[in-house]
Amino acid sequence: MPSPRSSFLLFLLAVSPVSMIAAASEQTPARVTIQGNVAPALQDATFVNHSDPNAVLTIVVGLKLHNESEFTDLLNRLYDANSADYHRWITPADFLAKFSPIQSDVDAVRQHLESHGLTIKRVSDNRVLVEATGTVAQIEEAFAININAYKLGAETHYSNDRNPSVPSSLKDVVESVTGLSSLEKMHHTSNFEESPAAAVTYTPLEIATIYNFPSSLNSFHGKTVYDGTGVTIALATADTYLTSDVDYFWTYFAIQRTGTLTNICVNGCTSTLAYEPTLDVEWSGAQAPGANLIVYEVPSSSFSDFSLMFSQMASDNSAQVVSISYNACESNVGQSVMKTENASFSQMAAEGITIFAGSGDYGAYDCDTKQLKIGFPASDPDLTAVGGTTLNATAQYRYKSESAWTYSGGGASSYFAKPSWQVGPGVPSNKKRDIPDIAFDADENTGQYTYYEGEWYSGFGTSYGGPNMAGYWALVLEALKGKSTGNVAPLFYQLGASTSYKMDMHDVTTGNNGAGIGPGYNAAKDWDYTTGWGSLNGTKALSYFEKNP
Repeated sequence: MPSPRSSFLLFLLAVSPVSMIAAASEQTPARVTIQGNVAPALQDATFVNHSDPNAVLTIVVGLKLHNESEFTDLLNRLYDANSADYHRWITPADFLAKFSPIQSDVDAVRQHLESHGLTIKRVSDNRVLVEATGTVAQIEEAFAININAYKLGAETHYSNDRNPSVPSSLKDVVESVTGLSSLEKMHHTSNFEESPAAAVTYTPLEIATIYNFPSSLNSFHGKTVYDGTGVTIALATADTYLTSDVDYFWTYFAIQRTGTLTNICVNGCTSTLAYEPTLDVEWSGAQAPGANLIVYEVPSSSFSDFSLMFSQMASDNSAQVVSISYNACESNVGQSVMKTENASFSQMAAEGITIFAGSGDYGAYDCDTKQLKIGFPASDPDLTAVGGTTLNATAQYRYKSESAWTYSGGGASSYFAKPSWQVGPGVPSNKKRDIPDIAFDADENTGQYTYYEGEWYSGFGTSYGGPNMAGYWALVLEALKGKSTGNVAPLFYQLGASTSYKMDMHDVTTGNNGAGIGPGYNAAKDWDYTTGWGSLNGTKALSYFEKNP
């Protein structure tokens, strides 16, 4: 029997009994087009038919920030050590009062949607997003588009055929519209094989030892150890996990968890199990057993669901560290959607939240083509992008060497400008945001154990960098007595340019990220497009972070 979701998709893709409607084929000067809201994959898809006009869709409209230039100035001051505002983090209430879209803008969007028969489902707490439901016909009319069925490979999708438009009165209000296409989605940055498929598969204790984390898991730890007590880590993920899996994982490796584990469903709960949330919970919870974990779950990997989740994380302001293990090629996301999601990331940065994200698993070619591209949200300058390596250790699990994993995402952004702090030996002098910032074990030949649906697997991918680094950073924050550090990417560039670099980090100088597609980029001395500054010597680096909070 088909699932409710598959039945819905069949209903949505049903051939209309009437000829295809050209929704608003002639736009009047009274409308303005919202650019960057057509899935690039549409150009490779084949038209099938016009979607059933009575099928129901859910969309999310992103609104532009209020006083945006003032917010940018504040964000710069928050990270300027010479400013009186340095690390004087704001609250969600501050953001709402000064920088959120104003209520009249929300009302104007609501009025436009409701005038075309759509029902408002919710307005995000920070007023950046308006979620609504309506029929295909109502949405086509509201945004002057056609929503059609298209064939892409073996799959059939629905998608808008052009960029949406809105009345010119909303020109300075609407930033983006998501949910118009099933071609739009995020991808997890992890893979797995039945264990022990990898040549080497590491445990949490071995990883903590090799990277010299300041915790009791490290076999050679020093006098002072931490477990993340008092720190909360938030995990951004789609689908869900089995509590029995994560409990068994921690018990098997003698992880004495004292922190709490809480799930928050955004836009509805789901019972669909997935490998990604499982590894995120297992590894972040293992590296910081005293830290509290909040798992933010969405029922799909659509851009709209992820936008709602990031917005809620910013408004909740419940965690000091965030891990994101999902990614999409920048050009597939589109500039308007990246701008909308950046509003949430910038809010989190202004609130003092540290975010780590895997840089992607397609090397220098994140669109899986021969064009040099990178992934989002790792490319966002308010995040720290974690690339991938092949990790080698001694028989006693002392650090030996690393080389760049060929699938480590890295390159120059096509959208984000280079932030002022992204300078240092090896950093390109271009004007674009470059990633990754740092790196972590990701190779399938040096995998990491994960217990999923009652079975052991050897996992790999840059997904493992996010939760492991989030766990490590919880240790750092405990050492800093709970002081929030916010966006720590600038701190890594400060460290990379310092005399402490050779002691506190492992400079990765071999390998490339061609991913079997092309030449990619080569690892090199100091910063490079494959591993950034390299990986951390955890306990050594902690001394630097304590001196430069």
